[in-house]
Amino acid sequence: MSSVAKLVLLDETITASKDGSGFSLQNYQIDFIGIIKITSYVAGTFVGKIQHSVDGIDWFDLLTFSSLTSATQELKFPTTNVLGHVRAIVTASSTPNAHIFIALNYRTSK
Repeated sequence: MSSVAKLVLLDETITASKDGSGFSLQNYQIDFIGIIKITSYVAGTFVGKIQHSVDGIDWFDLLTFSSLTSATQELKFPTTNVLGHVRAIVTASSTPNAHIFIALNYRTSK
């Protein structure tokens, strides 16, 4: 049996670049969609990424979202197998200030 779920990787106001915490995907590794939403945009440029890792130590880019400069959202599908751990990172520049939400939607195998 499977179900659809959302793993929120980041949901906060960003005023500087940020590396989010890692999350384990044990038993949840099929049919992913990456999502970024910027709300409450004030200023700045943001590049959001979802990274993945085998061990939660060495991280590799999985999805990179466009340079975002307004309240917007973007969806992306991974083109490779997703490793067992994920995290969100945001690179911010030009006096950044916006609320950013990054998540993975996925189908569980439980």
